[in-house]
Amino acid sequence: MRFSYLRRTRSPRSASRPLANALLVAALLLLQRNPLRWALLSGALLGLAAGVKIWGIVPLLVIAGFMAWRHGKRLSARLLAGAAGSLLVLCGPFFVAAPGTMWRQVVLDQLNRPRGSASVVERLPAVFGIPPFMGTAALARSPRP
Repeated sequence: MRFSYLRRTRSPRSASRPLANALLVAALLLLQRNPLRWALLSGALLGLAAGVKIWGIVPLLVIAGFMAWRHGKRLSARLLAGAAGSLLVLCGPFFVAAPGTMWRQVVLDQLNRPRGSASVVERLPAVFGIPPFMGTAALARSPRP
């Protein structure tokens, strides 16, 4: 019971979280160095992150929006082109083989997933792929002032 988080973090569902996070960090590091030069590769990494975890589309869109605001639409388009290319390479063959099944299992199943009984505070460590910290359950159940 003491190390029960190890069993949870090694499940197949959470095995892709560290990879998606690493791809996101790598893309951000490249963009920090030189956004003009590395936009296409950063977009490809962000596209791979979205291909590994469907919710990786959120940081992709946020970063693309920021790039459009800060550096112009052309640079944002390069970022999105890199993401589209990597998503096409990663997911394209599966979509061609069974488009309806892929759409249902990848997109619709995520959108229709049950919420569960865990609060946001209890769920955050699992979302980020880290072990829950002490007092999470007590913090989540404490009355609000």
